Amino acid sequence: MITDIKIIEREGHQYAQINCRWCPVQLDIPIEQRHFISWMNGEYIQDAMPELSADLREMFISGTCPRCWEEMFDMNDGSGWTTYLVTTTPNEQVIQVHVGTNRVVVAAGTGDKSCFRPNFIGEDWVALRAKFEERGWKIKEME
Repeated sequence: MITDIKIIEREGHQYAQINCRWCPVQLDIPIEQRHFISWMNGEYIQDAMPELSADLREMFISGTCPRCWEEMFDMNDGSGWTTYLVTTTPNEQVIQVHVGTNRVVVAAGTGDKSCFRPNFIGEDWVALRAKFEERGWKIKEME
């Protein structure tokens, strides 16, 4: 969750002002205060703010603007993606690792609780795999 969200009011409407953490884009996203408070109190963002598109909700979660998200996570770029399931220890969390020709994308969790971890973007799969194996994590290639 991004913590540097500024709430502004303009012409009788409230907006969440959020800066992308990857580029200089700043978005003013129209919000309803009660929805924003519900999300801040722990409600899933898709339930608290269903009126927002998924890419705008992502700004609240990761601070990643739609353009940067597309650049980081476009899985249809012809890279010949391979997916691995990594099981962590001791908590047995499952992580999906998508390995393309030029990048690695990691999704932690499954189902509704899945979230991408941009901090692994650009990391070499061989080095990342070695880190996982050092921790004793199990790695299985998906077919």
